[in-house]
Amino acid sequence: MKETMNDNNTDKAGHAEQIEHIDQIEKYSIESQTWTALRHGGLSARAFSRLLAEFGTAEQLLSAEATDLQERFELDDENALKLAEAYKFLPQAEAFIKTLSIRGIEYLTLFDKEYPDGFRELNDPPPIIFYRGAISAPNSKSVAFVGCSEASQEGISVAVDFGARVADAGVTLVSGLTKGIDSSSLVGALTAEGKTCAIALSGFDNLYPDDCAPVFDQVINSGCVFSEYSPELEFKAEHASEANRLMSALAQAVVIGEVTSDSVGSLDVAQSCVESGKLLFILVPTEVEIHDEKALEPFVKIGAVPVKYPEDMDTILRCLV
Repeated sequence: MKETMNDNNTDKAGHAEQIEHIDQIEKYSIESQTWTALRHGGLSARAFSRLLAEFGTAEQLLSAEATDLQERFELDDENALKLAEAYKFLPQAEAFIKTLSIRGIEYLTLFDKEYPDGFRELNDPPPIIFYRGAISAPNSKSVAFVGCSEASQEGISVAVDFGARVADAGVTLVSGLTKGIDSSSLVGALTAEGKTCAIALSGFDNLYPDDCAPVFDQVINSGCVFSEYSPELEFKAEHASEANRLMSALAQAVVIGEVTSDSVGSLDVAQSCVESGKLLFILVPTEVEIHDEKALEPFVKIGAVPVKYPEDMDTILRCLV
């Protein structure tokens, strides 16, 4: 009988502790809860989405016990315990969120209605996205333009011209903050006073590469730059492919500029575009030569439609709805 009473007391104590645990979490904002699960719970964007589908809210996710996470989601002991105890870092997360506006950094979470629909459609949407500048209105036309970083002068000229033509058509130009074709297309759109949107490869406090900083400043004045990384985070190699999926998600179509036989990044964007069912084009300029057949083959193989440029520019623009 004595053992039974002790067990009951233990159960009651555990239940009381769990209620207190939940009460603590409720005091904090959704943004803080989301950041806590990511930063201190060790969740990737994909894992967050998977668990959110089960728990419904970040609050319920942070309220889960380690044993539940182990049994239901097959997390190992270390990761289950890390996520179960992440709520203890909510004060730090709240303090971090409050510093963002002071630093001129805005943010949106999956739970905000303003969160871009293109991101929301991904299998691994960023649970929280940071940005600087002004987000384009929903349903506005947009096209992504990408290509190699070690570009020829001819390829750069085509990229600048393409960006300007997109701007003149009132379409938002989406690209990456990287040297070569990507930044050149942004420069073309900016020179024509068009709308632009770029994806950063690092946090805003450590822009990468450094020589794209002037383009960054211009883009946030004409549109916005997104980053899914904490402001202090420096560039890592895996960020390139992560940014590529965001570029294709934001655009209604992707256009490939100059590529080489080892243009892995451009092919990655193209593959993301195809997987999401969006239109994919690759330019074949008639006035200059910027590709060799070997470089074109992988793109055509996955479904890229070759278009003569500039003759077929209207074909691309008409496909944007």
